[in-house]
This record gives sequence, structure tokens and C-alpha cells, in this order.
Amino acid sequence: MKRVLNLLFVCFSIALYTSCQDEYEIEEPILSISGYTIEEVDTGEGIVKRVTFNFEEESDIISFYSGEEGAEFKYKDGKVARIESLDFSFMSRCGFGDQDPLSQFSVVVSPDFNGTYDQENIHSATWIDITDRFDFTKLSVTNANYDPSGIVSLQDLMDTYGSFHLAFRYITPNQYENGVYAAIRLQQWKLMSETNLFGQAEVNLDLGLVEIGNYRSGRNSISSSTITLRGNHGNFSTTNEQEIEWLKATTEAWVISQKIEKEIDLGIDTSLPIKGVGDPKMFSFVHEYKEPGEYEVTFLAANANIHNYKKTYQTLKITIP
Repeated sequence: MKRVLNLLFVCFSIALYTSCQDEYEIEEPILSISGYTIEEVDTGEGIVKRVTFNFEEESDIISFYSGEEGAEFKYKDGKVARIESLDFSFMSRCGFGDQDPLSQFSVVVSPDFNGTYDQENIHSATWIDITDRFDFTKLSVTNANYDPSGIVSLQDLMDTYGSFHLAFRYITPNQYENGVYAAIRLQQWKLMSETNLFGQAEVNLDLGLVEIGNYRSGRNSISSSTITLRGNHGNFSTTNEQEIEWLKATTEAWVISQKIEKEIDLGIDTSLPIKGVGDPKMFSFVHEYKEPGEYEVTFLAANANIHNYKKTYQTLKITIP
């Protein structure tokens, strides 16, 4: 009798388990896009192209990826822009002073500067001198013209370090011993990048100025068009102790960019929910495009409960004239 009871218990358990499985079983969603039409519409705020997508569906949930920026199905799990080329250029001039301009002025990059713009943190960082990559053959104290310093690739540094700060460094030693500072001015600085996602674009350097040492006020500056780098000025015959100290002082002016990174995480692209559980069956969906071009449109259909999830999707390319 005990054996019979055990057998009945096993059969009951199997039946109960099977019943629960059946309760949470879901069907495969059905989605079939039959085509689309385009209509030009004046919304009162401008002309848009209204696209009507026609389809057959049997599903609980439908999401729509329009193919516009920020709504592309291929980036649903994330999007990373990677710099594949990086070129830096600027115009430079001197035209004043006694010292060799290149004994004072240099172009440097740091892979480990922490972004705190003060003497301690600048001096504790590693700075790699890349001045010799640029063309300064015309940079002299006798030439007051702005001349191009070349278009220089920094991609090897980006590939090696993954990120860095770019800087102009200007150091003026004791002018009684070394002569009058060589004034440096820069214009038309431009860092151009090309990424896997967006093609070529200018990088925002967001330059910051740091002065180190006993500087007179107003010696260095960054404007929208010109970077000015100078030492202290003064009368070398003066007996004024303050002015003597200014001319004796070793000073540094740093113009440092924000961190430039090889990879920029742009996050995930998102869909537009167009049908939820309990909503009526859909036969079409309308979306308005503001810009012409080719778009890869994706409809994602799914059936789901707390234990199961089944999905299907269809993608089509459309051309908006």
C-alpha cells in the first residue's frame, strides 16, 4: 500500500509541475511589416515627412527604433565613439626678446595629469615633450608674422595612453642672466578628430591658464583668438627691489586642455514603446521625420510573463526624401 501511495504522490507532483509549466508557457510573437508610405505634412512649425508603417502582429509588447540619432537598434546595448585619427595644428609667432623662443616654449602632453590646475599637481604629472613634431623654423625674435606650425598627428599617443591632456608650456628663467623673454603668441589652434561613429569633427580643448612663480599681473592670457605667453617686463637698470625680483624670477605659464579620451561612452540608444500588455491589436504606426536621409527602422515585438520572454524583430531601410 505504501508503494502505491508513493507512486500516486509522484504522479500528482508531475501533474502539478506540468500544469504550472503550462500556465507560464507563452507563444512566439508574430510581426510582419507589409510596407510603408510617406506623406509631407506642414505641422505649423515646419515641414515633416510622416511615415505610416503597415504590419500584422500578434504580441503583447511592441517597441520602435526610428533609426534616428539616439534611436538605432544596433546601439541598443550601448554606443562607444572611438578616435581613429587625431591631428593638432596652430599658428605661432614671436618677434620680440633676446632668448631663443624654443628654450622657453614647448608643446607637451600628459597621460597622468589629474586635472587639478595648480602648481603641485602640474609638477607631479608626467609631461611628454612633443615640440619637435611641429614646424618652428620661422619662429624667431626677429619674425613677427604668424606662421603655421604644421598639422601633426597625435594618434600614436592616443593609441598608447588612451587619454591625455595637451598643453603649451612657457618658462622664463632669470632675465638678468638669460636676456629678455621671447614673447609667444598662438592663433588658430585646432584639434581635429575622426571617430568610428561621427567622422571628422573638432575637439573642444577647453583650455585653462595656470601661472606659476612671481608674475606681474596681466602677462599671460587666453582669448577666443589668441594665446599670449610672456615673462615679466621691467627696467634692467632699475633699483626698485620689487621690479628686480620680477626680472630675476623664474616663471611658468601653462595652457592646458581638458582630458582628451580615445573612447567616449555615449550610452544606449532607446526605443519608443508603442504597444503594451492589454493594448488593442495594431495594424499600423505613424512616425514623423524632420530630416531627409536613409534610416534603418526596427520594430521589436515580444510576449512576456514573469517566467518567460520571447521576442522577434524586423528591420527595414527607408529613404526620406
